[in-house]
Amino acid sequence: MIYMLLGFRTHRIGLSADVEKAFHKIQLHKADRDFVRFLWLRDDKDAGSDFDIYRFKVIPYGASSSPFILNSVIKKHLQGFSTPVSVDIESHIYVDNLISGCETITEAFNYYTESRSIFAAASLSLQSWAFYDPSLNKQATLDGITDISPLTKTLATKRDLLRGISSIYDPLRFISPLSIPARILIQEIWKEKLDWDDHLPPPFSDRWILLASSLANASPKISRSYFETKNRVHSLHVFVDASQQAYGAVAYLLDGDHSSFVMSKARVAPLKGNGPQLTLPQPELMAAVIGTLLASSIINAFKKLAISLSVTMWSDSQIVLYWLSKSDRIKNRFISNRV
Repeated sequence: MIYMLLGFRTHRIGLSADVEKAFHKIQLHKADRDFVRFLWLRDDKDAGSDFDIYRFKVIPYGASSSPFILNSVIKKHLQGFSTPVSVDIESHIYVDNLISGCETITEAFNYYTESRSIFAAASLSLQSWAFYDPSLNKQATLDGITDISPLTKTLATKRDLLRGISSIYDPLRFISPLSIPARILIQEIWKEKLDWDDHLPPPFSDRWILLASSLANASPKISRSYFETKNRVHSLHVFVDASQQAYGAVAYLLDGDHSSFVMSKARVAPLKGNGPQLTLPQPELMAAVIGTLLASSIINAFKKLAISLSVTMWSDSQIVLYWLSKSDRIKNRFISNRV
């Protein structure tokens, strides 16, 4: 998924869609339906009533095997076509989500019409279309298949707070500066040993209201593509840093005096119970580790696009730089395991 999202921004015009009611469109063979039986109360107002036995006629949403079956059916269907669009779809579909892009409006419109035709041949419908182009979004709106985003809710208990933070889908970490303070808040609430459904006391609830408002209104401005053309994508710079509360890394592509955000990764510093807390150089080293993993993921993703990157890693921690230069002399297990 990360590879697809990183490649997504190499195109001038991005596009996304999903397959409508995908799982319920894939029927099960009659001989297999006995394996997906379920019970239902004959009288749902009487808890003591007998059960009726039903069988799924389609692959059930939520079953661990369902995504694999759906993916196999879609790929088998796409193999019946031999067009550039069908080949691209096969490489850029994740479960029931299509994430790809084109270089011109004409190319994107052709992709839109042909992909819908390909899926219609399997009685599947592509919906929730979104384009980085107003004219294409207008066409999708006229066709009644544009994307509608849900609203964010403000929450009030530890259970709801954790559910709200977990619901944030930000795989490239565009809003880490907002989500990490929320995760630090969860850690602080955890130390207070509140019950799951206790209302947050004022100091915590006030902070959450501000954070929830910031998250709901977050609209980071990121350029559609990294640069205008792929041949300008060649130099990757990764910056790492840390505090006592959190550590992280952020990656940028550089072309002359122009830079473009790629992705970031951040984590809350771990608690150590009643023992000694981490010293600042330790989370700085952990930041260097996730920065290295981040760079590796980006290099592998761009390699699939035939793009070779030069990489520069940046850290302002003199102690971490010393550890890296003297790795063969370090005896401390925490440090040696990460260097």
